[in-house]
Amino acid sequence: MKKIYYLTLAAMLAGAGATGMASAKKFRALASPDAFSATVAKKQSALTMSSVCNSPKGAALANSEPDAAISNTEGWGLLTGTDGKSWFYYQKFSVDPKRHTYTGSEFSVMNADNETLATIKVDIPDDKNVNVIEPFGSVTKKFFDRDEKTWEVMVFIHSYDASYKQYGEFRVYNQNGEIVRTYDADNALFVDYSEGFNSYQRIALVKAVEEEGVAKTQISVMQPCGWNEAPTVEKTLSVPSTLLNYSAGSYFNSFNIDGNPYFVFSHYEKPFFVDETVDDPIATSDNHFILEVYDKKFNQINTLSVPVAAEQGALYGMRSFGLFSDDASDMCKGTFSGDDKMNFIVTNQNYTVANDDYTYTFEVYNEDSQKIAVINQAVSSWQKLSDIPGHESQYGFIITGGSSEAIEMVNIPSCDVAATFSAMVGDAQLSDNFDRYPVGDEYQYVFGIGNGLYDEQKNVISRIGWFNKDCSVDHFVSFNIGQDGENFTPLVNGTVLNPYLFNTDNLHEYLFLAKIKNQQTGIIATELWVANENGEVLRKFKGDDTKGDMSVCDVLDNRLVVSFANQAKGTYSVDFYNLPFEKFEKGGEGTAASPYKVSTVGDLMMIAQNPSAYYALVNDIDMSNVEWSPIATFSGHFDGKNHKLLNLEPVSSAAHIGLFGQIIGTGETDRAEVKNLSFVKPSITVSAKTRNAGVLAGSAMAVAIDNVHVYGADIYGNSVDAPFGGIVGEASLYSSITSTDIDKLYLDAEQASKVGGLVGNLSTSSTINASSVVNGTIRGLSAVGGIAGTTDSNKSNITNAYYNGSVGGKNTVGGIVGSAGRSLITNCYVNNAELSVSEPNQWTNLVSLGAIAGYLEPDWANANKVIISGNVAGNDCSFIFLDKAENSHKGAHRIIGSTIADDAEAAGKNETGLASNYAAFPLVDAAETSGATTVNGETVTADALTEAFLSGIGFKFGANADSPWVAQTEALPKLYFQNSECVVSLDSHEILMGVDDKYVTLEVEVFGADDITGITFTSSDPETVSVSEPEIEDNYAEITLTALKPGKATITVAFGGQTATCQVIVTGDASVGSIDTDALAIRYADGVVTAEGAARIDAFSTTGALVGSARADRLSVDAKGLLIVVATGADGNRTISKIIAK
Repeated sequence: MKKIYYLTLAAMLAGAGATGMASAKKFRALASPDAFSATVAKKQSALTMSSVCNSPKGAALANSEPDAAISNTEGWGLLTGTDGKSWFYYQKFSVDPKRHTYTGSEFSVMNADNETLATIKVDIPDDKNVNVIEPFGSVTKKFFDRDEKTWEVMVFIHSYDASYKQYGEFRVYNQNGEIVRTYDADNALFVDYSEGFNSYQRIALVKAVEEEGVAKTQISVMQPCGWNEAPTVEKTLSVPSTLLNYSAGSYFNSFNIDGNPYFVFSHYEKPFFVDETVDDPIATSDNHFILEVYDKKFNQINTLSVPVAAEQGALYGMRSFGLFSDDASDMCKGTFSGDDKMNFIVTNQNYTVANDDYTYTFEVYNEDSQKIAVINQAVSSWQKLSDIPGHESQYGFIITGGSSEAIEMVNIPSCDVAATFSAMVGDAQLSDNFDRYPVGDEYQYVFGIGNGLYDEQKNVISRIGWFNKDCSVDHFVSFNIGQDGENFTPLVNGTVLNPYLFNTDNLHEYLFLAKIKNQQTGIIATELWVANENGEVLRKFKGDDTKGDMSVCDVLDNRLVVSFANQAKGTYSVDFYNLPFEKFEKGGEGTAASPYKVSTVGDLMMIAQNPSAYYALVNDIDMSNVEWSPIATFSGHFDGKNHKLLNLEPVSSAAHIGLFGQIIGTGETDRAEVKNLSFVKPSITVSAKTRNAGVLAGSAMAVAIDNVHVYGADIYGNSVDAPFGGIVGEASLYSSITSTDIDKLYLDAEQASKVGGLVGNLSTSSTINASSVVNGTIRGLSAVGGIAGTTDSNKSNITNAYYNGSVGGKNTVGGIVGSAGRSLITNCYVNNAELSVSEPNQWTNLVSLGAIAGYLEPDWANANKVIISGNVAGNDCSFIFLDKAENSHKGAHRIIGSTIADDAEAAGKNETGLASNYAAFPLVDAAETSGATTVNGETVTADALTEAFLSGIGFKFGANADSPWVAQTEALPKLYFQNSECVVSLDSHEILMGVDDKYVTLEVEVFGADDITGITFTSSDPETVSVSEPEIEDNYAEITLTALKPGKATITVAFGGQTATCQVIVTGDASVGSIDTDALAIRYADGVVTAEGAARIDAFSTTGALVGSARADRLSVDAKGLLIVVATGADGNRTISKIIAK
């Protein structure tokens, strides 16, 4: 879990200072440092009432009803709940009217489900002058006591005596309102780096102490009570307080690097000033900024010493640490140095008299105190941009020095400048509300625009701009905030730019504040608007006489939180709206008769909110650039309706990885269900947290999986030992997999046991029937199989399955099953298979290698039941013995690798559960015997494996799962559903390219076809993007796209009745909007532009300045000369034309 830190009100007051002071006095605000929080706002994560974007002048609507609300409270705030989510508290105070101090408080705690969990009363003694009572930080469990039934919350109480000496106190209350612990401290930090069953929690308490006449700051780090009755102090750190002053960053920081906690205590070597009491203090010479680095057990493992010096033109240069990033990356391992050494980002905060302000420089030091990089210099503010897969991290820096302002986007860790935006781009004034968002394999920048425009009716048009990497404009999204609009402040970050946050359709929605002036009263009211990319307003929220004025809004845990302040009454109200507002646009009620209709990624996400319902996929969904969090638990029914999910890529931090984490039914007669679904090019990369993984689900219990198909799957095990399968990692408790296959599987899990092409571990009456893996490449440690890694002896049957491809492991490798329990394996075959082992088992000295099963569990019950029968190993099978197995072939046989006959402790026993098994490739040892009831099977020629022969050993030919085989000429049979249609897969469905880039390749893979001669490629606008003739090899094709001019084109690929499309955006011209291809006829005459059928017309100068705009099919323009006109239809398509206005 992430670091949780919180700055109490007392610390905020202490660090506030007098920000209006000039010259040398201004920096004295830094004389009271922050223990755990930075003083500079680096990232806009919530909207407050401070205006960012100004617009000229203009709308109103009723509020939506909230899903939950806190009304007329005297205080409220955030807590981090025991579930890691955002909890809230709200409180009321008792006040002494004479002393104006608090005599008590009562607060309630509300969880992320909007449930009030407890109400706690805080009593204050009569002789205390208290001015702060504030619930604090993180809600804990079993940290302050050993009671498993209760949770605890800390409350900070600040008081002062008659001489105004200040005191801090932390009380710990349990949910029953009982005081569990009390501590004298001024601030606190709670750290939780727990992962799974490994718990690591610490609390650091800070207080001012005096030792031998020296004022010091003391940090006491406490660990949970454990077996003790109370938490114990693990480490105490202290330093003279003068060594902490004049440093803007947190002086105590925690980090989690590769699962290992670290702590950094930073301070000056000497006081910053020789004498801070004089009017023009002098900085101490030859000073250094010290970073003490501690491991999780608080052993000091390193000390950095960084010189303190002002940069050129600055009066003072003050050092700090922990100021740069919001994601605790100021300490990292080798990110900048490229080795295993720790790196530290240290800030130099420079004060200049000329502009009476600060600039910031960010330098990177290694653990040897060597400066190894400079991220940026002399910036006024900064923020981290959203991470984009395949690209470096990036920060945006605002630079205000000199005659103009600029925003630099800098890649991390290379420190290369990726883009530099001037404050004005065309007619658009860029604000400091910005981020980036993925577009295909690239990205675009998104800015709130600080200046508004008028339309012909004098409505204020506010905008959000999308810009290309070369800083050119792609398009603007416009919002009409009416004739009385005054200000426009958007929230631009990765959370809000998610198109599925507010609605689950594919349109982007935007969140912004609009200040609207009442022309009669002159009062300017603040409203919160949610609008989509077409400018349509979905929701409006505003205050009233009871609630007061809007104060703060934010998005937390899929809730829109809107707060209000009634200044006259001194009360607050908070409204909570569950997101999204709308879902399942195509309809449905979640029943068997009317399933929810899933049409977007957003709809897929909503399954997690009602996992037991019925769902139907109504179209293909491309999941490119979606960081898919597996639906944790699904117990309902999902019908794919033979549609496809393309480019699924689950996040690797989950324990159970797949489209679903776990699918769980209730038993044999009430199973969950997934059917009629295809995946194209899914990719899974696991982490150390992974317990099981598969494309469909990590685990399936009591699930019916039918007619599920996967094309081109990649699964990377990353040295994790967990069950892996192409469909599910584990299948248990009456689960069934039927009529399911994978075409082209790459599964690399070389440190894992229980690795299978379809299932890693098949158990407890779960079955596989009429299913296959073709073109597989599977690697595991042991118990590795082409269909299943392991099966148990409880009716975990595999019938009518086949595999071709390669399977490898150290040992215990089989073409169908790696390690088989005594369940049925019947009517399966393996062909075109390369099976390899590299090292015998250290206990048995067996390699356990077989075309059907690597190892068969002994029949200890002496049941003498035939369980492995009617199976075939084709003539194109081969065994490969590598490394330590090169000269050790013991336990390698054509059908079953090793059995009870190979067990040294079962001398004289033979396996009796084999019958009617055949092999068409050579014996491992020519001296061994073959036979239909032996581990080698009966030798047969490939020509003899006819339909009649196979029918004689149990293969059933037909057109359904009960009779699934279809005969092929000169080949073993295929399953009835295979090659019924092909699947066309593109390596990209959206490409962003510039005219200067000129050429980009598009690769195509066709599944279900060996010869793709006749495949076609067409461009919807060959004058914008042309396509070359394809280069074809087997089932692959590649074309070259040539960008001819700015615009958009759709590339359509067609083969075998199937199509796939790729949208190409070409950038490189002046700042005009995005361009679509369903052309509207644009005409100009006598100062009027017309475009019949247009919903909007925009006219730009050649420099990109907007010279006219109208929401109509005609526009009057006064500008003269060459103009660029963009006409937008009602369907959103755009046409561009150049005109000469006379």
